[in-house]
Amino acid sequence: MASKLPLISLETILAEPLPPPSWLVEPLISNGSRVVVYGEWGSYKSWGLLDLGLSISARTAWLEKFPIPSTRRVLYVDEEMSERVLRRRIKRLASGMEATSPATFRALSRQGIRLTATGATKLLASLQESDFDPEVIIVETLRRVFVGNENEAKDVAEFWRVADVILKAGKTLIVSHHMKKPSANGGNDVKHRASGSTDILGGADDALAFARRAKDAFTVEHVKCRDGEEVEPFAVGLDDAEEIVTLRHEGTLAEAKARVGKAAQARRYIENFLRAAPEKTARTKDILAHKPAGISDRTVEAALEDMKASGCVVSPEKGTYQWAAV
Repeated sequence: MASKLPLISLETILAEPLPPPSWLVEPLISNGSRVVVYGEWGSYKSWGLLDLGLSISARTAWLEKFPIPSTRRVLYVDEEMSERVLRRRIKRLASGMEATSPATFRALSRQGIRLTATGATKLLASLQESDFDPEVIIVETLRRVFVGNENEAKDVAEFWRVADVILKAGKTLIVSHHMKKPSANGGNDVKHRASGSTDILGGADDALAFARRAKDAFTVEHVKCRDGEEVEPFAVGLDDAEEIVTLRHEGTLAEAKARVGKAAQARRYIENFLRAAPEKTARTKDILAHKPAGISDRTVEAALEDMKASGCVVSPEKGTYQWAAV
């Protein structure tokens, strides 16, 4: 005999209040969702995903911006990097974090995992035997764990059916993916640049697109969010200091662009001020006292440090700067 379907009446829908979204990373990713994070090669998506996984496992706001309501056990499955490279990246990111939680983070490197019906069941069983039950599984990359042709809708549909096995086990699945290169014929909105079938993004609940903008910066576009409104695209800076790497939120793209403009304005002001000063030298307090309206002390001080690092200016003594460029 067929089982009774769990039909939801209109009366129930109208009468009962909706529960609030259950956020894994507020307001970007929901608990128990299928997530795609995609970008071109070199867009820092691997760094971003590792940073995300470590933040979730430690309940530390991602990029010091996006709250993580609860600590979650995280498994990072990497089928691309060697174990040495993976370990080094994790160590460098963890070293730059104020808090980490070793008990709630695990990684796998090149174990040949394939997300087929058999592969997913085997992975869950192996995790049970390993005494680690992750609530979040991050997979790098779709191409390495996918069986079939990612351009074929039927193969992608089968992948998402397999993903449901993982979701029904009470987990969130985050999969990284590749992005097509920009087209010369237009149509380059990131929503249309995920490689393969459109069903890859179609089957996702949440999606983030990464794009590299500079040697130490990338942008993130919140392409899809079933449980809420997509946030504005934002900029992320990457600080690489010896063996420590930190990622930081740098505001919306408009805010980041404005900061770049202010920084350039501050550098031009400093150059002109020092060139006109006696012996091309001035005290920091004098440089700050005559700065243009709309430029903060912090922006000028940061510009001075950047110019000192590049050799444009030198500091003969504390609190003094001299123009040194030819």
